[in-house]
Amino acid sequence: MKSFRLRSRQGLLVALLAIVTGMWAYSGAENVRLRRSLESVSKNEVKSYTDNFMTFPEANVVTRVTTAHEYVLFGSATGKVEIYLKYRNSNGLDQYSGMELGYSHNGKAWVMTDSASCHGPDCVIRGKQLFGDPI
Repeated sequence: MKSFRLRSRQGLLVALLAIVTGMWAYSGAENVRLRRSLESVSKNEVKSYTDNFMTFPEANVVTRVTTAHEYVLFGSATGKVEIYLKYRNSNGLDQYSGMELGYSHNGKAWVMTDSASCHGPDCVIRGKQLFGDPI
């Protein structure tokens, strides 16, 4: 009798572990799919923003795309595209500029919901981190 309870508890724990692992794997795969689709949708906005800065000497751009569901597997999907630029100004100093684009997924396609540019100290720190420069 005691052996049966032990086996049923172990079986229950293994089943719960399998369910949690399956949900984690599905969530990761779904985030990768959403991120890739957002990357392809946002290419035009990234290009139009960075074209103005590419004339500066040693201009460089880095982007970061993040996506998530409102709840771990359920709810509406949202995404953010961060664009950071590094370029040299006329004095030869590195300048950092950033743009953040917010998106929501309506079930069929990504829709841009907001955008903001940043040039302040927080933006400079994030830009330096993404470029791997010392802060």
